[in-house]
Amino acid sequence: MCGDLSPIHFNPDHVLKFPAEGTDCSNSEKNGFMKAFEFPLQRILEYRRQQAGVEQTRLEALLRDAREVGEQIASLASQKTQVRDEIRGGNLTAGHELAAVSRFEDFLVRNILQLQKRKTEIEVLSQKQRQAVLEAQRKVKLLERLRDRRMQDWTSACDRELEEVAAESHLARLMSERRLNRHAI
Repeated sequence: MCGDLSPIHFNPDHVLKFPAEGTDCSNSEKNGFMKAFEFPLQRILEYRRQQAGVEQTRLEALLRDAREVGEQIASLASQKTQVRDEIRGGNLTAGHELAAVSRFEDFLVRNILQLQKRKTEIEVLSQKQRQAVLEAQRKVKLLERLRDRRMQDWTSACDRELEEVAAESHLARLMSERRLNRHAI
């Protein structure tokens, strides 16, 4: 047996206490353990999420515009078909009626061409906006992966700390029992 060291009196206040089973280390700051997990880039992550939302909203507006322009083109094309059917049906007999219908058909064709040009422009803008949405989402995912990695590191550190505290507590209890057994003898 090793030589007896100077007597150490057991003081229960000096024994490290560890959280009860199932206790989250996030509360441990109050108990003297690890502080709660904080992601230092959380505000940036939230900002990136807002940016992604704004970009998605812009894309949705462009897609809605493209759909509306498509509906307008379909409506004008339908009117154009009706005008042609009236001309073929022979319902128009006077020259001034035919001239008015012809001008109206020209008007419809010009509007259809303008709308098709606008739809093409919107499609180009939509494609660029899709890229902006993807880029914004990529930035969000990058920060989320970083946060998840840091959370794993924090959890591992928390687990290590709990193991250390449990081991120290166990050793302190053993030492206390040993001292009490020596004094009892």
